[in-house]
Amino acid sequence: RRQPAPGSSEPPLQSVYGRRRLDWFGRHANGFATELRTMPLIKRLVGSEWACEDGSSLQLGGNGDARWRSGRSGRWGSMNNPDLGGACPVGACIYVDVSGSHNVAVNGSSLTVMRLFYRTASATPEVVARCHRSGGGA
Repeated sequence: RRQPAPGSSEPPLQSVYGRRRLDWFGRHANGFATELRTMPLIKRLVGSEWACEDGSSLQLGGNGDARWRSGRSGRWGSMNNPDLGGACPVGACIYVDVSGSHNVAVNGSSLTVMRLFYRTASATPEVVARCHRSGGGA
C-alpha cells in the first residue's frame, strides 16, 4: 500500500522498513544510550520490573535488554509512531521485542502489552498482558 499524498487528511502508514529501522536503532551500540539520554519515558523506565496479571514478569534493563515470560530475553526502546494513535501514544509507548514484537502503552505505574500492529482502518491492537510496576526504575 502506498503512503497518502502530502497534505492528505489520511495519516501516514508505519512501514515494515520503519519498524526494522527502529529495531536496528535499539540494537545499535549507541542507539539505546541515545534514547536513555534524550527520552524522558526511557529514563523513567530503565531498570524497572513489572508484575503481569498472567503471573509473568517483565524487566526493562539499563542497556536496552528486556526479559519476559520464563526469562526469554530481547530488546526494548522507545516507540514514537503517531500513526498508532491513542492505543500507543507518542511519548507514552515503548516496544518490547521478546517472544515476538509488542507495543507497550505506559500509563503511570501500569503497562498494557499489545501484539505488534500496524494501524489500518480495520486493525485494533490485541492486548496480551497487563502489568503493574513491582520495582526498580526512576
